[in-house]
Amino acid sequence: MRGGILMKIKIEKFLKNKKSVCIASAILVIIIMAGIGIGINMSGIADRSRASKLSKMATKEINDIKKSTPNMDRDTFIEVNEKVIVGFIKISELKMEYPVLNTYNRKNYDSSLCRVGTGMPWDTVGMIVYGIDSFTSPMKQMKYGTPMIFEDLAGKKYKYIYKKDSDRKAIDNGIKICTVDKDGNEKETYQFILEN
Repeated sequence: MRGGILMKIKIEKFLKNKKSVCIASAILVIIIMAGIGIGINMSGIADRSRASKLSKMATKEINDIKKSTPNMDRDTFIEVNEKVIVGFIKISELKMEYPVLNTYNRKNYDSSLCRVGTGMPWDTVGMIVYGIDSFTSPMKQMKYGTPMIFEDLAGKKYKYIYKKDSDRKAIDNGIKICTVDKDGNEKETYQFILEN
């Protein structure tokens, strides 16, 4: 009888220990996941901060250029911090405002939105822009008709609206913004058409 009671006590201790180990393991997993989430969010904050600094430097550079060349044309590009800027995209409703870099590549993808190909918004084929989640994640909340502005470096503003659920590759004189991973694989697409 005494052996049975000792065995029961040992089993209860084991189960309590096992329960403690499980709880500790669950807490550890939660802490690790939170740390990963914070790391990802911190990366997004750093990316957006880099883009904001680049935008301020580009604006200063444009203002300096306009002093000597007051009539810049829309095909003017500038280089800031070894990055070629072709214009700016602004979606006020989402508090998004980023410079658009000339090329999507490993050197640029975490600095701002990046143009793919050679098209510009005033071209018939329009413009395709890639951006990683750090820059495009607020776009998931857009509704049909959300306004967007593309501003060229001469200061001309082109007004667009979001057209949801378009399966076309490009919209004439439009802008397609794609959420991509760092290798340029498209995950989500947002089509903007010229506002009439």
